[in-house]
Order: sequence, then structure tokens, then C-alpha cells
Amino acid sequence: MSSVPSEGAQAYVGQRCVAWRFGAQPWQWQQADGLEAAVAAVAAALKADPAVRKPRVALWLAGALARPFIVPPVPGLRSWTEARRLAAALAPDETGLAGPCEVWLDAAPPGQAVLGVAIETAARETIERVLAAQGVRATAMQPWWTAAIARALDERAALSRIVVAEPESLVVLAGRDAVFSAAATCAPLPSPERAAAWLQRTVLSLGLAEGDGLRVALSSGAGLTDAVMEPWA
Repeated sequence: MSSVPSEGAQAYVGQRCVAWRFGAQPWQWQQADGLEAAVAAVAAALKADPAVRKPRVALWLAGALARPFIVPPVPGLRSWTEARRLAAALAPDETGLAGPCEVWLDAAPPGQAVLGVAIETAARETIERVLAAQGVRATAMQPWWTAAIARALDERAALSRIVVAEPESLVVLAGRDAVFSAAATCAPLPSPERAAAWLQRTVLSLGLAEGDGLRVALSSGAGLTDAVMEPWA
């Protein structure tokens, strides 16, 4: 998973909304009717901006597209290639994605569970196809919630549970010392009442009722670095 630079053209891509920022310009948000329309909007805006010399963009993926899950340790795996194949096979059931899926894996000590991030292969292909049709290249792809979690841990290293609220999803992660042992995603996002009920059930089912918690919320219209952080009781 390549990192997204802090400067240059960036975009946040979901299935129902999209946002972009070119250089030091403010973030521009727009509603979208599906992933293909969202990516096409980014490409069109990038090509139409006279200040953009090279049509390249770093992509932040919405939590509804790129979902976390925990890959358990499996004795006998001999390489990361085998581990990724196993994780890809587990991903649809673990994340609720339709599959087939592609997976990124965090590094972890031998014999321990590892955090995986899954995206449907069809979604990744759609992103690349739509950009290529407009002569635009994606320089990086990364879930936005990873940046939100990194920021939260920088400010409160003792966090044991985090919920990341995005316009289209809720992502929950829990663990100790930045090593996660539980993950869940609610997408598409239901009504506020149903979302709150899902979060309560998830907290109970994963055993997350105790510990130092934080909620990071990104709202449509805000900058990606302007997400609101507040205690999660």
C-alpha cells in the first residue's frame, strides 16, 4: 500500500461522494452516483484545471471501499504471497464485500494476527480504467481511515479502540500499542439510529466496552485533515 503525499493532487473517492484538492486549493466535494461517476468527476476536474501540468492524483479510498479485517495466524504459511492469498479468500466473508478481493497486509511478528485491508478487485479495476480513459494516473491508493487512525495515535498513543465515521461508513478498530486485534465496518451507512445500534452491537460482540476510545469524524465539505476527534465513551 503506497503512501499518499501531503502535496499535489489528492482525491477522496467513495461510491456516493467524492472530493478533491489540487495543490493548496480548498477541498471540493460533490455527490456521486456510484464509484465510476466519482472517479470520472475527479479526472474531469483534474484535466480542466489549468494549474495542473501532469494529470496525476493520489487517492484516499472511503471506508466503504477499503475495509479492514483481522487475518488470523495460520501455521505452515511460507511466504507473504501465501498469506495474501489466504487473506483474499477470507476477505469477502470478513468484510461484507462482494469479492473477489485484493488485500494489503500490515507486517506482524510471526505467529500473530495481522491487520488486512480489502478492496474488491472490480472496484480497483474501475478506478484504474476510468482514470486511464482520461489520461490520468493514480500515484497512490490508501484508505482514508488509516490516516485518521495514525493521527489519533499520534495524539493519544494509549488508545485501545477507535471508530472512524465517514460520510459512507463506520470503521471500528481495537487493539493495544497500535497492534489491532479486532475490526469491523458498517457500510453503506444507514440512518443515524441504525448506525448507533450497529456500533453498540459491535462494541459488545467484539468486547470493546472498556478502554480508552476515540471517535474521528469526517464530514462532507470538510478538509481531510479537519476531521473532528472526540472521546468515544
